[in-house]
Amino acid sequence: MSEQRPIEIQLAAEASLLGSTLAKREYLSDLGSITPEHFVESAYANAWRRLTEDSGICDVLSLRLNGEDLTDALVNRITKSSYQRDTVLRARDYMIETKRKRELRKIAASAMADLDNGEASSESVALQLARAVQTLEGAQTNAMSAQDVAAALYDKGNSPPISTGIESLDYVFHGGLHPGSLNGIFARFKHGKTLMLSTIASNLEKREIPTLMVTLERRQGDVERFIVARSLNIDKQDLDFERPEDAEFWAEYRNTKRCLHYLHKPGITAAELRTQILSAYYAFGVKVVLVDYWQLIKLAGGRESREEKQAESAQMLADLASELDIAIVLTGQLNQEGHPRGGEGVLASAGIVVRLIRTEDSEEAVFDTLVSNQGPERAKGSPTEPAAKIVQPGPHFADA
Repeated sequence: MSEQRPIEIQLAAEASLLGSTLAKREYLSDLGSITPEHFVESAYANAWRRLTEDSGICDVLSLRLNGEDLTDALVNRITKSSYQRDTVLRARDYMIETKRKRELRKIAASAMADLDNGEASSESVALQLARAVQTLEGAQTNAMSAQDVAAALYDKGNSPPISTGIESLDYVFHGGLHPGSLNGIFARFKHGKTLMLSTIASNLEKREIPTLMVTLERRQGDVERFIVARSLNIDKQDLDFERPEDAEFWAEYRNTKRCLHYLHKPGITAAELRTQILSAYYAFGVKVVLVDYWQLIKLAGGRESREEKQAESAQMLADLASELDIAIVLTGQLNQEGHPRGGEGVLASAGIVVRLIRTEDSEEAVFDTLVSNQGPERAKGSPTEPAAKIVQPGPHFADA
């Protein structure tokens, strides 16, 4: 191997991390251990710092506009260096290992210098060398000391629950949707699951909370129809896109920058859903993800039973909510006994699971709780005093 070969590999790895992450920002979830110090090319190091600190950087142009040290040659290399996840992970591991070797060389060189100048005994140099290597080894583990965990918790501060905009629902959720946890809203077939999520999505958008709405059934755009109709103060059945009196509304509405984002993908797998949520998190900074609905997440491969696979998909969403410190809400169907259809794995993964209960043909609803890790299981409403009801315009759910 020539002397140039290792540095060529290093630069190729650095470019691949930049190019691949620009193409798919969700790769950042696998690259949290990479810092600018892992780069040997200073322009790449500065570019990596900008890329990880600014979620608005999504292409080479925006990356270059934020830094004058990227030459044409470096930019071209980044552009040509977009790879699949497996290659990115290999590049990451290579850069971690080469950084460790550089640090070991510095430690060894410093120890040899101390020996050569005769200012320290061999015993003290050996002791210092052992301590330096021990410190380096400690830096390679993902484990954190209790002190570091406590400091991280303090720096993070409190993450208050996010209100759904429906007081009775907030009550059973112990204040609202809790960041870092999975929340569930379950109901019988055709009892208003999608309408509830569209109501929550609209309420969140009014407070400018970045939200991703994932729809796995119905037609694309159905949730937006509820929201548009509510904005126009009409029923969605009466939407007429050619009404002259609505022309001014549509001219403004279509050009308004919004914080609500949609993903409509029936048949999505759990792995695909995870990737899409990560993409939305890094691209738009979403704080809440709404998924309609749990049993429609496709269960691919493996020998596990359907119940086991559904439990895995729920646990994946719970882990992702914790990792990103966002609130994820999924709806799901109840069976005739009032339990989640197809298995109760979601009850083990979710922080709070609420039941939305309506009698046949009634616009009124009550809430109760199947499981809660935020405090006592709460209920709201009764047949004579409902908690919420379906109202116009839209329609949408509102407190009764």
